[in-house]
Amino acid sequence: MPLLSRRGIFLFSDKIEGFSDKIENKKMTSIWKIGIVGLPHHDRWSFPIKSRQTTKRFLSIALVWRIIHIFEPKYCEITINHLFCMKKIIFLPAVFALLLTVLSSCAVHPQGWKLVWREDFKGKAIDETVWSRIGKGTSDWNDMMSVRPDLAYVEDGQLVLLGKVNDHSGTETTPFVTGGIWSQHKKSFRMARFEIRARFNSVKGFWPALWLMPDTGMPHPDYAEIDIMEHVNFETLAHQTVHSHYTLHIEDSDKPKQSVSSEIKTDEWNTYATEIHPDSICFFVNGMKTLTYPRLTGKEYQFPWPQYPFYIILSNQLGGQWVGPVSEPQQLPSELRVDWIKVYEKKN
Repeated sequence: MPLLSRRGIFLFSDKIEGFSDKIENKKMTSIWKIGIVGLPHHDRWSFPIKSRQTTKRFLSIALVWRIIHIFEPKYCEITINHLFCMKKIIFLPAVFALLLTVLSSCAVHPQGWKLVWREDFKGKAIDETVWSRIGKGTSDWNDMMSVRPDLAYVEDGQLVLLGKVNDHSGTETTPFVTGGIWSQHKKSFRMARFEIRARFNSVKGFWPALWLMPDTGMPHPDYAEIDIMEHVNFETLAHQTVHSHYTLHIEDSDKPKQSVSSEIKTDEWNTYATEIHPDSICFFVNGMKTLTYPRLTGKEYQFPWPQYPFYIILSNQLGGQWVGPVSEPQQLPSELRVDWIKVYEKKN
């Protein structure tokens, strides 16, 4: 990692051996090593800080620790690991650099939730212990799907899902080919909050979707689907919906609102979220609540979601009954990018 201040702070996230090498290379004889565990990034950061006055240094670091815990009482943890003695230092720049770095790296988490899993797509390839490519199916959302690696890949710390005119470089016979991945039978969560930061372009006939399905069998006629985000064509709306046997097949004059459409800035990054509670499903766009779907009493099949663990589906579809045909293929490729995914569970 880069050197922030030659006389104040060395920032890196390598192994402890790397820390020791830094000390030897700079011939430091007095250092406090403060290990900061940033749970949102699953990284251990090391900040060697130099100071002449041990007491002053301890009080200042304690103050920084307290300020950070005011902002992030659960998700940033500071531990003092080592204490050495050294000669020449510049202290205050180091303290302020430490404070700014930590506050900027610790994400603000929803109140009452704890982060339990995060996908940053920081590797060189899609993590196959978590994700599988989606193959061609017969449904409206996957009948153009292909497992070709050029349609779903990692680039610059982002997942990229493409939709193209079929060049017949593979075995597909469809007019278009699209990429998608899911965590089915590999990673699922029950009663959780799901957040996804994504960006996509607009194409006639393009249907990007971020959604959830149960990772276990559902007894007939039960059904439970959560659409965290769907977008079609050139709309400036993100659609968020719950589907169940009740919403799809049961007539009821008292049905609560199951879907919401919210204005977004297309072609820009937006964060979409849903929360599964025992008594409601909540949707959010860029931190603002857009819909609460309530649990009703005495309504069979109306609220099945809390009983199932859900896996994540990231799909890129071209054409279909809802989105319509790809009438202008010169607009392709379609592109859905995902920056990160976070999953939270209730603290209690």
